[in-house]
Amino acid sequence: MNRTKCFKYIRDFQSREESESWCKGHGGHLAALASNQDLDFALRLCGQSTDGCWVGGRGTNSSVGFTWKWSDNTTHWSQSLFGAVVFPSNCGNTSCHNNTAVDLCTLLTNGSTIVMGERCNASHASICMVDSGLHSKRQMSKKSRKSRKVSNPAASALVPPSWKVFTKEELHSLTKNFSEGNRLHGDAKTGGTYSGLLPDGSRLAVKRLKRSSFQRKKEFYSEVGKAARLHHPNLVSIKGCCYDHGDRYIVYEFIVNGPLDRWLHHMPRGGRCSDWNMRMKIATTLAQGIA
Repeated sequence: MNRTKCFKYIRDFQSREESESWCKGHGGHLAALASNQDLDFALRLCGQSTDGCWVGGRGTNSSVGFTWKWSDNTTHWSQSLFGAVVFPSNCGNTSCHNNTAVDLCTLLTNGSTIVMGERCNASHASICMVDSGLHSKRQMSKKSRKSRKVSNPAASALVPPSWKVFTKEELHSLTKNFSEGNRLHGDAKTGGTYSGLLPDGSRLAVKRLKRSSFQRKKEFYSEVGKAARLHHPNLVSIKGCCYDHGDRYIVYEFIVNGPLDRWLHHMPRGGRCSDWNMRMKIATTLAQGIA
């Protein structure tokens, strides 16, 4: 981020048009890189992808030849910043220059070639850009309009929220006031994990963390938001959280067999201890989920 722009790396592999549509749906557009600072920051973000990232440039065939421009139609394309854009191997310079049907878009890479032309229907990660000045004005406007309305920190994220901010009263209701009958086994290091029942009949697991005077609400929500964006069959999904004057809670999907540490460190009655082959399998699949 610089003083006027906010950049965000989007890991989902999509076509260029799908990526642009996603960015516009969240108040931005594919990144337009106008300076070395923009380029350096975008390259650092794109380092998370080995296959390159879509940015907002697009090729056009005009009477003066094949040229490149940014899709926001305001940022100047700097030839000195990017040099000659390399064409894909299946599209030689001559054929692409002369073929008006060729649809090429700019792909940021971490190789010797910074930007290359890529067919727009290919799937890659992308980098979105939001004007921070405009974003600040929108935030100020929202603050001036709200009075008693309680804001949802998940709603301000660039990624559509998949998690909910619960009130402490809601969690007390879901867990029957954190009764011992709702407490799940195998979680002695924290304040305990409790089963909860939603009005629709679905079950949740509510983990009560130890009270902290060091972690602020914003930091807590930020960490939960990052973890909630991890989706993998080997990871338990986060459904929400709660922060109330230092009391912190995380709400997970309910797992019938209980938490992993129960099977690693607290052998259930009638169960058997996991052997090393099983433990290595668990470690491997967990690493795949985090990667």
